[in-house]
Amino acid sequence: MRKIFKNKLYLKVLISDLISNFGDTLYFIALMTYVTEIKDSNLAISIVNISETLPILFTIFFGIIADKTLNKVKMIIKTLWIRVLLYLLVAVVMNFKPSIMIVIIASLVNLVADTLGQFENGLFYPISNRIVKKSDREETMAFRQTVVSVMNIINQSLGAFLITFFSFSHLAFINALTFAISLLIMLAIKNQINSYYDETISTSKISQFDFKASFSEITSNLKLSINHLFSIGNMKEALLVIPILNGSLAILTPLVVVDLSKDSNLTIINSAITISLLGLALFQEEYLGAL
Repeated sequence: MRKIFKNKLYLKVLISDLISNFGDTLYFIALMTYVTEIKDSNLAISIVNISETLPILFTIFFGIIADKTLNKVKMIIKTLWIRVLLYLLVAVVMNFKPSIMIVIIASLVNLVADTLGQFENGLFYPISNRIVKKSDREETMAFRQTVVSVMNIINQSLGAFLITFFSFSHLAFINALTFAISLLIMLAIKNQINSYYDETISTSKISQFDFKASFSEITSNLKLSINHLFSIGNMKEALLVIPILNGSLAILTPLVVVDLSKDSNLTIINSAITISLLGLALFQEEYLGAL
């Protein structure tokens, strides 16, 4: 544990990631609360959920693109800049009267921002491996997972608190601010990271991104992974049951939001707190399931 705290550069990278995670949580709670005020809430909730789901489906693809990206630090900074600007746009749009059009704009921003977030995660992994000694990586990974889990609980609670007192426009601005802070941290430590992650770019290494080759690589990797998993005893049953359970739990939040939009008697204090409490319950279920 002492080695982790002595690695100041890793802690700065972790803090930057945690701050942006808070922004993501806050935006999700705010967006779900916002759609309860829309007349056609069913359509609005569907749009929001599509914007949340699509980036997750392409995680593997973004990981391969991230691996092929040469200047990873520079690309991370670019993704943070884009997200700051996108959420500032949402902050302006949220000043208008709630409507399905605003939900569409906010969801498109969410789709792009989450996609960039998935890409950014893929860029961070090799950097983390460079700034942490190989002998310390297992302990560091466990530490990070613990901190992220604790912060998820705090983020849900703090998000509900802020939504109670701030307008949706202000919340979008706060979200933009979280990414701006992450951006400033990355700009401050850019040179330090580059000293660990020094890439010599030769003309032989630079090539255009080949979508067909990358798709073929993803397919072959998936086949190898599935064949390996199926070779493990009882794994077929687990691979069938776990997705069904996760899928069943994933639809709980949209269903609750639909009910909240139609019957205010179901709320606990207010819609934001109800959604946050549900998020906490689902997180605890996920944590206990991992044990």
